[in-house]
Amino acid sequence: MENLTELYTEIILDHGRNPRNEGEIFQCRFQAEGFNPLCGDRITIFVRQKLESLDEVGFSSDSCLISRASASLMTQLLAGNSMEEAEDYCRVFTEIMRGERDDNLEGHGVADLLGIRKFPTRIKCVTLPWLTFLAALKDSIPI
Repeated sequence: MENLTELYTEIILDHGRNPRNEGEIFQCRFQAEGFNPLCGDRITIFVRQKLESLDEVGFSSDSCLISRASASLMTQLLAGNSMEEAEDYCRVFTEIMRGERDDNLEGHGVADLLGIRKFPTRIKCVTLPWLTFLAALKDSIPI
């Protein structure tokens, strides 16, 4: 078994225990709920758009520490970006986590999540918020 310090880095523990942007966003433009049936994680992503950029991205969850940390880091990263930039980043991130591409995430604030790839059973935990964000933009009826 890989070293658990690679799974629970200081940043993951901090964001998991003290998540940023957790809580419902009222008057949001998009929202979606994600569910991981393997472990029972549930997450709702809220997106408020301002003109061409994301004004605010938030979440509520009943999930594990890794999923909460991932959502917290994601919301910080995506807020302020254009819809296209945020969508592209989510796609690239999930492809990297699944081993479908080998890009570098250094400098994006989420590089600590890359260690989770060594724990295949936790990849769905870390990608759940990102896939739910994409569902909010694609599948959700704007509210």
